[in-house]
Amino acid sequence: MQINITGRHIDTGESLRTHVEDRLSEAIGKYFDSAGNVSVTFSKVGHYFRSDCAVHLDSGMYLQATGNDNNIYACFEQTLERVAKQLRRYKRKLKNHHIGDASASIAFAPPLVSEAPSERDDAQAIVIAERVADLPQMTLAAAIEILEEGLVDHLLFNRNDKQGHSMACLVRRRSDGNVGWIEVAA
Repeated sequence: MQINITGRHIDTGESLRTHVEDRLSEAIGKYFDSAGNVSVTFSKVGHYFRSDCAVHLDSGMYLQATGNDNNIYACFEQTLERVAKQLRRYKRKLKNHHIGDASASIAFAPPLVSEAPSERDDAQAIVIAERVADLPQMTLAAAIEILEEGLVDHLLFNRNDKQGHSMACLVRRRSDGNVGWIEVAA
């Protein structure tokens, strides 16, 4: 995380810079592993100090906050409180709280091996296991969260579109680390 601290017509001492860097790293680190760029500008407006903070997260989110006080440290603390509140709300927005326990409804197991590969005729494919199972109903966000847990590398499930039609969907972890998604209208 890159933190730029500047002062307009005032000198920002080493003590203030250290305080700002420590408090920002602590506040942002509480919610995200890293932030792209952070810019803090201090200025004097009348008898008050003003601090402007702009945080650009790696996800593309841009946050801004301002604080005013007659003490420069209290001024920054106001700004930091507002930035932390925005970070908390953004993190809450990213996390879907309406998922339930979707991992309990997964009905997939590793395939059963019926014979050794050396006994198999390569010209004809062998059905190793066959079963009928109901696909779990879940949202795309719930399926991706299950992938993030690392329990499975792909997941087949049903989801409803905006018109209420059921669709079979497959999500999988790609070799580049991204998530692939295929949906089939039923």
